[in-house]
Amino acid sequence: MKLYEIAEELRPIVEQLEDMNVDDEVIQDTLESLDLMTDLENKLENIYRVYRNMEAEIKMLDEEIKRLKTKRDAKKRRLEGLKQYVDQSLRSAGLQDRKFKLSIGTIGYRKDPASVEILDVEKLPKDFVTYEPKVDKKGLLDMVKSNYNSNIPEQVIAFEDLGFRIINNKKSLRFS
Repeated sequence: MKLYEIAEELRPIVEQLEDMNVDDEVIQDTLESLDLMTDLENKLENIYRVYRNMEAEIKMLDEEIKRLKTKRDAKKRRLEGLKQYVDQSLRSAGLQDRKFKLSIGTIGYRKDPASVEILDVEKLPKDFVTYEPKVDKKGLLDMVKSNYNSNIPEQVIAFEDLGFRIINNKKSLRFS
């Protein structure tokens, strides 16, 4: 049985128990006695294992990406070093105006298109400088917490006139 199928079968049972106004312990005991709960726990355990395996794979892939980036960067530095070596050698020989047609390719100089080198950003015309706003969300939250003595109510608090709202009732699933 799939997880969503188990959940669909459990939902009416839980709703019926809640409608009967029995305490939480009775609801818990009743649910634990159902085979569906065993199926649910088994399914969750299997999903948990898959989740942890995927986390481990992602970590391994991140490490491999880091290793490959390091290797790529070293190759790029070596490539640039070879280019500088040839450039220095040709310039010192006074051959920077000559092309060398080789059996496998050509080495030579060409004129680069015009480019811009920035010397001082502060002196540039403002039309050519853009900045993306950076919002200090933690600072906003700390400001609101200080006004509520760190006891933020559970409901959403809207500060539309200030352009934000505080959400304090959100839950997110954790695998720990």
